Amino acid sequence: MNRQIKFRAWDGNFMHYEVDIVNGKHFIDGFNLESVLMQYTGLKDKNGKEIWEGDICEVHFTCHALHRDSPYRDMSVVKEGDRFIVKKLLSGFTLMDIKTGYDNDIPNLHSNINNYTFWNGHRDLIVIGNIHENPGLLNP
Repeated sequence: MNRQIKFRAWDGNFMHYEVDIVNGKHFIDGFNLESVLMQYTGLKDKNGKEIWEGDICEVHFTCHALHRDSPYRDMSVVKEGDRFIVKKLLSGFTLMDIKTGYDNDIPNLHSNINNYTFWNGHRDLIVIGNIHENPGLLNP
């Protein structure tokens, strides 16, 4: 299976889905604008909607989340209806728990659902918005 590589960009006002990347720079409608670039995960949610980095998803399955900032590597139960943010890591994508906070720079210091569980449970997620267009959904 080949994963489609594509990006979207938030310019502070609008989400753009037609983004060109040339020599490491991204362009929206031919312009190199200040914007936040986000990658498509290659996955779709329960309703067939594409899942992107920065999306806010509701979980519709039960699993465990690892608290990476705990010295004991504590686990917690993720319940149906819990909200997570899709975050890009060097090794793929993860779901970060909104309840434990969100930090753009240090995703590994928060509770998250591992890459394997995300990949296998994506059909039971529902994208309800994203961190840029729907910041009110970041409140647990």
